[in-house]
Amino acid sequence: MPVSTKLNRRTFLRGVGAALALPSLECMLPQGARALAAASASGNPKRFLAVHVALGMYGPEFFPSQTGVGYELPKLLAPMAKVRDDFTVFSNLEHPTVMGGHRGIVGFLTGVNVFGFPGYDYKNTISLDQAYARHVGSETRFDSLQLATSGNHGSSSWDISWSAEGVAQASISHPRRAFQKLFADEEAGNATERQRAYARRVSLLDRVLDQAKSLDRRLGEADREKMDEYLTSVRTVERRIEKAEEWANIPKPKVDREAPRFNSNEDVDMFENAQIMYDLVALAFETDSTRSITLQVPSTGVVFNNIDGVNEGYHGVSHHGKEEGKIRQLLEIESRHTTQLAGFVERIGNTSENGERLLDSTTVLFGSGLGNASSHSNRKLPVLVAGGGFKTHGQHIDVGEKPPPLCDLYVSILQKCGVPIDQFATSAGTLNELV
Repeated sequence: MPVSTKLNRRTFLRGVGAALALPSLECMLPQGARALAAASASGNPKRFLAVHVALGMYGPEFFPSQTGVGYELPKLLAPMAKVRDDFTVFSNLEHPTVMGGHRGIVGFLTGVNVFGFPGYDYKNTISLDQAYARHVGSETRFDSLQLATSGNHGSSSWDISWSAEGVAQASISHPRRAFQKLFADEEAGNATERQRAYARRVSLLDRVLDQAKSLDRRLGEADREKMDEYLTSVRTVERRIEKAEEWANIPKPKVDREAPRFNSNEDVDMFENAQIMYDLVALAFETDSTRSITLQVPSTGVVFNNIDGVNEGYHGVSHHGKEEGKIRQLLEIESRHTTQLAGFVERIGNTSENGERLLDSTTVLFGSGLGNASSHSNRKLPVLVAGGGFKTHGQHIDVGEKPPPLCDLYVSILQKCGVPIDQFATSAGTLNELV
């Protein structure tokens, strides 16, 4: 059996045009069981992910009717049954001054009312993800990462990540570009050569294969098993991207049917892209490439051709006007959001880092700056928090009809992530229910 070698946390596998960061391995820790236990007890790096669904979630099937533990999961939370003890869902949280319907979602992570005053002369300020990135960004290759499931947003009204100067942080909506950002070796060769390599569909893992094999021989059994799982995950993401690109180049069949009201998005499948992005988020956290990520789910114009019972545009059914047929289609779409979220939570819950679950050091905020898309309301926002090591998970918390600002929750999240802060935007304190 090979003896585990001591590796630096910043070790990379390198090949022509590729640099693959390594996940956390036992051989990166001080030797000995006592040292390993001490390293684990000291706490792993804290990570933060914000997932924003631009069209909100249908309230009657998102908010449970009972509070506390043991509540009955409504339809939109039912896909999260296996991880129910790892998240808390909130009712009646909102930003008290944010308004503007769709335009108001730019304030979801900032709490700032940009469009609610005459003249529109207010500008945004730092968002929750960037506030955390400012605290820990220097410790990772990327201070933060902004992703989106599609590029169909067309205006700043879809942006959720903002600098302290009120500048929107552009999101990457193409899976291959996100993959390249995380894994392409920017120091090796020029941009033209890197593009040629990707055009030849040369696998990133093939480029680093020799180094991977050499390293594998020097690792202990547990580290070799973890490396195999990690490399398999990278390969799976590569194949999904290639499959999506192949379908993008195949002409779609012609049908004798009038086109739907909303044009199809340029992406082959928004949820296929979303799954790839979730996989990339997991890999980014596992390799400690960044500790602050946003994932935006825009919507205008998206039409789904592969969801049974859905034949209208996403934006159209979100403005359902209480029509049962539209609501039924909307619930089919929104159930995909929570299904994918549940899969991500379960995945990082099954990923070990220094003897602890990656989930316990990763806070996931899922929600929307739009409380009711049909009425363009920014009140009573759908919000849940998963992971992060919070001890009160497994509950539904109703903050009441006179709610504290949503930014109180943000202060609690930042504090849990180790940021010495007691005020954020419109906060009046912390959300004591989440500890």
